[in-house]
Amino acid sequence: ASLTMPVDALHAWPDNPRRGLGVLNFWPDADQIIRQGWFRMRASDVDRTIDPSAKVIDDPTEKPMSSVALALVGIVDPKQAEQAPSIARIRFGTPDSYAPRSLHEVFIPSMWEANLGAGSFFKDKIVLVGSVLPVEHDTFRIPSSEIYGVQLHAHALTALLRNSFLHEGPGWFVGAGFVLAMLLALAAVKLLKQPVFCLISIWLVSVLALVGAFVAFN
Repeated sequence: ASLTMPVDALHAWPDNPRRGLGVLNFWPDADQIIRQGWFRMRASDVDRTIDPSAKVIDDPTEKPMSSVALALVGIVDPKQAEQAPSIARIRFGTPDSYAPRSLHEVFIPSMWEANLGAGSFFKDKIVLVGSVLPVEHDTFRIPSSEIYGVQLHAHALTALLRNSFLHEGPGWFVGAGFVLAMLLALAAVKLLKQPVFCLISIWLVSVLALVGAFVAFN
């Protein structure tokens, strides 16, 4: 396989022919759910992702390619693009975060005026154009739902611009949680005496912990 770049007529950045060009692909985990974005990648990295058992020879002269989202960030905020991670778990929003707008609204004058404010709707926004036709099956599974490919790029773009990613918690955090839970259970047994009250108090603390985790996550 070989990488074929678009012809020069498709982009207008004479100072940097690769500016604004990026890789579209996202690679899911083993359960076919996309959780992370590859924002800088080499062809050898892609080969390892597709087939982890394959023997891939690294090319030290190979330059990494940007994803489409990172390429857009490089135009909007070059400094943020430089700080972007190569691979990171995307902090996805709700499925309706980027609801698609029909293209015909742009071309029908009445809708252009009423729905899009004669173009003011797009002011200071990044517009992604993509297909949401069910017949094209351009849908992908994320942890919370299934979204279209163009929406997937929108979530990745926002994560890069806001530097909003998910990270694994430190190993000591889980251990500390277990110790705290045991101390609270022991305190409930010592102070409340009655088994029913102990169970109710432990249940309430567990619910509060789950609610607190949900609030902190969001």
